[in-house]
Amino acid sequence: MPANLECRLISPIVRPPTLPILSLRGRPAHAAYDLGDEPLMSVETLEFLLLLSGWIVAFLLGRELQTGYRQWRLRTAEQRARQED
Repeated sequence: MPANLECRLISPIVRPPTLPILSLRGRPAHAAYDLGDEPLMSVETLEFLLLLSGWIVAFLLGRELQTGYRQWRLRTAEQRARQED
């Protein structure tokens, strides 16, 4: 192989230093699993957020279902009108 076609590594790959992943309180993330640590939110808050998100999803799915049903009814009504003519 000619010398001008050789591939040479100009500089080695330098990886950035890894930083420990910190939680919201500035401690390492694995420290949140210690038994003596207080949770980020209470059970009641977590239940409320889960309930709220469930209501939002149900509302959006209900709207989507209502729109689809309306379109289906219009399409079938148009097909019946064409068949009768």
